[in-house]
Amino acid sequence: NFTKVRPKYKDDHSYKNNGSSLYIYDVEARANGLEYDLKIDAVSGKILKVEIDD
Repeated sequence: NFTKVRPKYKDDHSYKNNGSSLYIYDVEARANGLEYDLKIDAVSGKILKVEIDD
Protein backbone atom coordinates (compact mmCIF):
# COMPACT_ATOMS: atom_id res chain seq x y z
CA ASN A 1 0.00 0.00 0.00
CA PHE A 2 1.83 3.09 -1.22
CA THR A 3 0.83 6.30 0.49
CA LYS A 4 2.99 8.83 -1.37
CA VAL A 5 5.12 8.81 -4.48
CA ARG A 6 6.67 12.07 -5.55
CA PRO A 7 9.50 12.72 -7.98
CA LYS A 8 12.36 14.86 -6.77
CA TYR A 9 15.28 16.48 -8.51
CA LYS A 10 18.70 17.09 -7.01
CA ASP A 11 18.30 15.01 -3.87
CA ASP A 12 20.93 14.40 -1.20
CA HIS A 13 21.98 11.25 -3.08
CA SER A 14 23.50 13.30 -5.93
CA TYR A 15 27.00 12.72 -4.54
CA LYS A 16 26.65 9.02 -5.42
CA ASN A 17 26.43 10.01 -9.09
CA ASN A 18 29.78 11.84 -9.24
CA GLY A 19 28.17 15.05 -7.98
CA SER A 20 25.56 15.32 -10.72
CA SER A 21 21.86 15.42 -9.93
CA LEU A 22 19.59 12.38 -10.06
CA TYR A 23 15.84 12.06 -10.46
CA ILE A 24 14.72 10.47 -7.19
CA TYR A 25 11.37 8.97 -6.26
CA ASP A 26 10.60 9.43 -2.55
CA VAL A 27 8.20 6.59 -1.74
CA GLU A 28 6.34 6.06 1.52
CA ALA A 29 4.63 2.70 2.03
CA ARG A 30 2.96 0.82 4.88
CA ALA A 31 2.92 -2.93 5.35
CA ASN A 32 2.57 -5.24 8.35
CA GLY A 33 2.28 -2.30 10.75
CA LEU A 34 5.56 -0.73 9.59
CA GLU A 35 6.17 2.43 7.57
CA TYR A 36 8.83 2.33 4.86
CA ASP A 37 10.52 5.38 3.36
CA LEU A 38 12.40 4.55 0.15
CA LYS A 39 14.56 6.65 -2.16
CA ILE A 40 14.55 5.17 -5.69
CA ASP A 41 16.54 6.28 -8.74
CA ALA A 42 13.83 7.16 -11.26
CA VAL A 43 15.99 6.19 -14.24
CA SER A 44 17.60 2.90 -13.17
CA GLY A 45 15.04 1.77 -10.57
CA LYS A 46 17.87 1.17 -8.09
CA ILE A 47 16.86 1.52 -4.43
CA LEU A 48 19.23 4.07 -2.93
CA LYS A 49 17.99 4.18 0.66
CA VAL A 50 15.43 2.45 2.89
CA GLU A 51 14.24 3.61 6.30
CA ILE A 52 11.81 1.55 8.39
CA ASP A 53 9.71 3.06 11.19
CA ASP A 54 7.24 1.29 13.44
